[in-house]
Amino acid sequence: MTVSGDGFVDETATVCKFDSTVVGPVTVQSSSVLLCESPPLAAGVYDVEISNNNEDFTLSEVQFEYYGMHGCDSGGDDNLF
Repeated sequence: MTVSGDGFVDETATVCKFDSTVVGPVTVQSSSVLLCESPPLAAGVYDVEISNNNEDFTLSEVQFEYYGMHGCDSGGDDNLF
């Protein structure tokens, strides 16, 4: 996901946190944009926070809604159209 803000630094300790699940390192595109890959989580709403040092996280309470993985049920027929 793309995160907009300010003060992002391109360090290996820069991470995203989805509730208590920490993901990183992230891709810092600039001091105001970073890319964070969402971890495999159950469907639901998660608070997302950012840290430049993997210790002190933002307290923005921005939420991310995860819908989970969706598959295709062919009803027993192996031919998909």
